[in-house]
Amino acid sequence: MKKPTLAKFKETLAKAGGNLTNTAAALGCDRTTIWAWSKSDDEFAAAIDNSRMKIFDRALSTAQILAFGIPEKDAEGNVVGWIDRPDGGMLRYFMGTLGRKEGFGREEVSEVPENVKSGVAIESWINAQLKGEDTPPTETT
Repeated sequence: MKKPTLAKFKETLAKAGGNLTNTAAALGCDRTTIWAWSKSDDEFAAAIDNSRMKIFDRALSTAQILAFGIPEKDAEGNVVGWIDRPDGGMLRYFMGTLGRKEGFGREEVSEVPENVKSGVAIESWINAQLKGEDTPPTETT
């Protein structure tokens, strides 16, 4: 198979949604041929990297929806329930990876410290986040 132009490669890669197996099939070659092109041509390698970052961006958007859920709001914009509840595991993942600079994810606490007598009102925190407020959540007793 003759190596396609960069424009044709990018077009085929986009039509295949970044899937290299489908891209290779559409170009009439094998995946290993695409990898060989990418190793010998920086522009082909960049096209593959760009395609993969687009896939990652879509996955990140989906993960954000899972983490924050889809709230049901009343006419005033207050959360009154959930169309899809937040996923605690995904929220912990985001906090533990993206929140490292803020101190999240550094150590696991196996027990609640003795001086903690109340928790965080998660609903009010989520409502504040949805409204774009930077206020800390109120405590519950």
